[in-house]
Amino acid sequence: MRQQFAEVEWLNLVRLPVVVFQAVALADGKADSGEQTYFLEYVQRTTHVDPLLKQLCYVLAEQGKDVLQLSERETDFRTYLEEMRRVLENRLSPQERRSFLAGLLCLGHHVAGASGGFWGLGNRVSAVESARLEEISAIFDLAKLLDP
Repeated sequence: MRQQFAEVEWLNLVRLPVVVFQAVALADGKADSGEQTYFLEYVQRTTHVDPLLKQLCYVLAEQGKDVLQLSERETDFRTYLEEMRRVLENRLSPQERRSFLAGLLCLGHHVAGASGGFWGLGNRVSAVESARLEEISAIFDLAKLLDP
């Protein structure tokens, strides 16, 4: 799938799972060790169903813990996500985008659930994390992709 993207698009796209992780994990003010560990384990997996997500995670896994660092450009996650939405719209079919974004948002949900609650009980996803996930979904216009 990499060949579908211009070199600069690919370099920017590789960071997309990291930005989603950071946007969700930092929604409540701090990316804790449980969230970080979950993300690092997630990118190490080889069982990703979506081929684009699988390729991105492979590249990210090679970076080890350094992958957790964000560039200054990526700290403005809303602008970055909007730019990546346009790239995805230009390069992927609606079905490919739906598959990729479903995997990406699944990552966000699991990161949000990786910590929180009281002794592991109760709702582990905070209200601000849930709102952040909805915001990310809206930026990518996922609801439109899911409509038949």
